[in-house]
Amino acid sequence: MSEDIETHILARFDIVKKIGSGAYGHVWKVTDKRTRKTKALKKNFDAFNNSTDAQRTYREIMFLTELNHPHVIKL
Repeated sequence: MSEDIETHILARFDIVKKIGSGAYGHVWKVTDKRTRKTKALKKNFDAFNNSTDAQRTYREIMFLTELNHPHVIKL
């Protein structure tokens, strides 16, 4: 369970601060380098390690997609 953020993410976002951690991941406040907008970035741990975690991760993505919130990055 690494807190490290991958280099391709760091290329697009400036990390402002860590907002929190939970059982399934970490959340950071970031600034998009392209748009200069503030967003939240979540890193899930072993999201597809087993079927239960995969289902929870998928469900969260579907909820966030349905919210159509401007701070949810389109997949």
